[in-house]
Amino acid sequence: MKKSSIFVFITVVVAFGFLILGFVSYQGKLDRIEREAWASQDLKQAQKEKESALLEELNPSQHPGQSVLDFLRYQSLVNGEVVISLLGSDSIAGVDDTLLQNKLQSFDPLFKTVTVHNYGFERYSTSDLVKEDKHLIVVNDLPDLVIFETSIIANQKEEVYYDQTDEDIETMMSDMTSKLPNTRFLIISPNPTADDERGENNPMGYTRQGYLDSTKAFIEDAQWEYFDVNAAMKTKVGEEHRSVGDILADDIHLNEEGYEMWGDVLFHYFGRTHQ
Repeated sequence: MKKSSIFVFITVVVAFGFLILGFVSYQGKLDRIEREAWASQDLKQAQKEKESALLEELNPSQHPGQSVLDFLRYQSLVNGEVVISLLGSDSIAGVDDTLLQNKLQSFDPLFKTVTVHNYGFERYSTSDLVKEDKHLIVVNDLPDLVIFETSIIANQKEEVYYDQTDEDIETMMSDMTSKLPNTRFLIISPNPTADDERGENNPMGYTRQGYLDSTKAFIEDAQWEYFDVNAAMKTKVGEEHRSVGDILADDIHLNEEGYEMWGDVLFHYFGRTHQ
């Protein structure tokens, strides 16, 4: 065989070899892409099934006694965010908007977006809130959760009767629940104050504890959700062998440590299920 023919033959063989190698490599890439695509589809399907199961597990209509946390987790899954509105007087006014936001997002990665609106009005009694329609501000937020503080610190100072306090709370709850039928409402008592410790009466003879007991009985009788923040914080202070004064910035308002405790007891309540 001539040298030129051998060279041509070798060249053809080498070229054919490269062609085969290229085809095998290309086919390998196609196979890998196909496997990755199937794996991705399987992962997406698994994630979809997991999310569907979680939605069913957290659906409020199927779990009427569910915790606040599970309720908010459901809202976050459905809407991609959680909106919370705080309403009240002195006890709410000093709450940092990021307090509950940070607690929720640290607790569960489901809480990607949490917005907290604070409508705490210093020295506003329940009657002041009703008179100026302050409670209707929360309607524009379309919140998932409204935390409504009873404003009885101001009520005692402004000498609002127990019956009037109850009537004001009923007016505000009626207005808000009718305009926000899908919102969850949690009514809370205010934080402990120096007046709680002294047990002083106002000119009508009403004590802080009297307001606490009266509003709690009325709210529970109306079957609204209620959490006694005041009692929970006093219990925690006692467990730590401290006094209420240690968590106050003045006679009424909490200091930084006090608001952390406020957030802790409230978040602990968030995790409770109800019968």
